[in-house]
Amino acid sequence: MSRIHLSMEDVGRTRVHCETPVLVEAALAVGPLRGEGGRGGENWVRRARTALADVPVVRSDLEGAQRLTPAVLPALLEASGPEGDGVPGPVTEEVRWALSVLGCLYRTVLAPVGAGLRGQHSTAGGRLGRTMNLSGVLAGLESLGARVHNGGEGLVLTVDDGEDRRVRPAGNGLVLMPSVFLDDAPRLVHWTVPRADEDDSVRTTLLFPARGPGEHLDNLLSDTASGAPSLGRLLGKTRSVILARLVAPFSTGELAALLYVSPTVISEHTAILREAGLITTSREGNRTRHLATDFGLALLGRGIHAARVAPHRASRARGRRARLAESA
Repeated sequence: MSRIHLSMEDVGRTRVHCETPVLVEAALAVGPLRGEGGRGGENWVRRARTALADVPVVRSDLEGAQRLTPAVLPALLEASGPEGDGVPGPVTEEVRWALSVLGCLYRTVLAPVGAGLRGQHSTAGGRLGRTMNLSGVLAGLESLGARVHNGGEGLVLTVDDGEDRRVRPAGNGLVLMPSVFLDDAPRLVHWTVPRADEDDSVRTTLLFPARGPGEHLDNLLSDTASGAPSLGRLLGKTRSVILARLVAPFSTGELAALLYVSPTVISEHTAILREAGLITTSREGNRTRHLATDFGLALLGRGIHAARVAPHRASRARGRRARLAESA
């Protein structure tokens, strides 16, 4: 059992961070790939193992990377977390090797489902954020499966992660970060960052399961690129790729960075997809976010039957698709 002693200052600084680093997910994916946990992920594991057979990553590499996970996670979170500057800091040669294995793992089996991962992170983080806003930090922590009790000057958070330790965030708060590959219980990551000009800084992150009780890996990790080639002749290559990515919400800027085109080009294509009824667009703060509609998902072959599209809407959509084909 890991016990986290949270002062009232730590409670006030506890926050949700939805952008889980991709290599953190790669590190946590090793367990399911080796047959440990991974609820309902048999199909994805089979596809992933087949893909890994074509790259120089063998079972012993995954075992070694998993063994080094306690050292790898702090390096990755320090580089990519809320306070990170993009640099993992000094690491051993072993950790550097593990990072290269995880990089190959990500490129081979996670990059094709990256949109699904990011969408699930956003959904799980938003759900936890709403719970905390409406009911408080205590309710949010308890919703993750952690046990919380009063510790005198603050709270004591108990996490059943297979460790036996007591940690204190030292006033820096707790970062809550979702992971698709955690099954049942959160995982605590606690480390110290040496500082030359001040006291050492403490970091504490709680990775929590992003999946709900009825959500399985196979449901979430379908290949988001499937269906795009068959749509290319209908929508045009760029628009079909954009639609395939929008099984999860993306902003205009995120799509532009992902596809290496300008935001103006993305805006032009999303306007046409929106007019055709294939995507919806909404505002979130300063960002415009896009998401595929049921009709768009049906074209991508996501298992939503065409009958869900009302007949009069389907008729209008056929006319729009014809115009799209002419302009692509």
